[in-house]
Amino acid sequence: MTSSGLLGRVAFRPLLIQTLVLGPGLLTAQAPLRSCSSDCLVQRAQEALSTGRYAEYLSVARQFAARAPDHPGVIYAVARGLAMVGQSDSALGWLDHLARIGASRAPSSDSVFAPLWNSRAFRALQARLDANRVPILRGKAAFSLPDPDFLPEAMAWDPSAATWITGSLAKRKLIRVGPDGSAKDFLSAEDMLRVVGIHVDSARSLLWFATWAPRVGVVGPHHEPMTETRLFKCDLRTGHVLRRYVPPDSGTSHLFNDLAIAANGDVYVTDTEQGWLYRIKADVDSLEIFLRPDPDHFSDANGIAIAPGDRRLYVAFLEGIARVEVRTGQITRVPSPENTSTAEIDGLYWYRGALLAVQHAPGLEQVIRYQLTRDGGSIRGVEVLERADSILRLPTTGAVVGTRFYYIANSQFDRLGDDNRLSPATASPPPLTVVRVIDLQSY
Repeated sequence: MTSSGLLGRVAFRPLLIQTLVLGPGLLTAQAPLRSCSSDCLVQRAQEALSTGRYAEYLSVARQFAARAPDHPGVIYAVARGLAMVGQSDSALGWLDHLARIGASRAPSSDSVFAPLWNSRAFRALQARLDANRVPILRGKAAFSLPDPDFLPEAMAWDPSAATWITGSLAKRKLIRVGPDGSAKDFLSAEDMLRVVGIHVDSARSLLWFATWAPRVGVVGPHHEPMTETRLFKCDLRTGHVLRRYVPPDSGTSHLFNDLAIAANGDVYVTDTEQGWLYRIKADVDSLEIFLRPDPDHFSDANGIAIAPGDRRLYVAFLEGIARVEVRTGQITRVPSPENTSTAEIDGLYWYRGALLAVQHAPGLEQVIRYQLTRDGGSIRGVEVLERADSILRLPTTGAVVGTRFYYIANSQFDRLGDDNRLSPATASPPPLTVVRVIDLQSY
């Protein structure tokens, strides 16, 4: 999701860091240094950049890098800051880091790096970044959605009806889609907002989905629109809404995003705005705050997966993947190899001792498999399953069905603004959203 001044609310702030990299925005009083959220750091960087305080800009970028060391947007911002203050060798070192994690950027077209353009080391780095654009395609198109203005963010497989259920950001409804792409309306309600995470609990014949929307004209402390959110529990067969859940503090921004369902029916929900986790216990059926992580280390909670046995959750934060012990609530960052990034992940899924992720960080849009150590505490290996500029554009989420992974390859969510206006498609005919499938047994 994107499209405000911070490029980040049409679906869940995935491109927040681009503002840190690309330039100034609206200026306000500087936030206190003792506690500064991701939005706050971006704002401080904007202020420093707009007034030519490049050393301060670099300092803020380094602070962000301490929190999110493998975020490609942050790495690039540090490289730019170093180039601005004349530390060319250090800038090249950070660009090298960017190339090692598989990102693709074009510093050769960024005038900040002009003093480096003619050096052999810079040209070699740009060649490596360009090489990271070489497509990796291990899947194929499964089907397309017939409405180019639907703007889906998530999908779930209903085995009882052998159909997909997907929701619309723009039209605020759910549809059922056959394996051939044929679609029919399934569920709509007056109080539905933009549909994001969707999960099927087939054991209980339940459908869960999260919705959110900006509060037009109401802004928060960092000039981002305040948001409201609602979670729905429905009858899977009829679409009848059984219950709605809202955060108790309606005066604060919240964004219910993705869900994971335990074998006993407990539901875990991420709140991207607050970075929190909620839980709805099946035997209580009420919304409770399950975990409030330290926002200086874990912000913008998004994708969530539950490991077999229901003892451990994996949650995608802006800074990377975290492991959460369900019994104790203990949260720790999952270490990863130096040649990969776990930042800015949207969809996150458990599959046979590994985590599948849909990543849409700036310069790093891909589907990736993280092989975990036996104890599940760290990542021991990585494998890019799909990447291609011409096919993956703002990929979002998907679903594992048996040994296959289906995912939304080109969501088009950047067409929906915070004012709820849908921008027309730039191509003619308008592009359709494509769902791709990867046979995981083959790779």
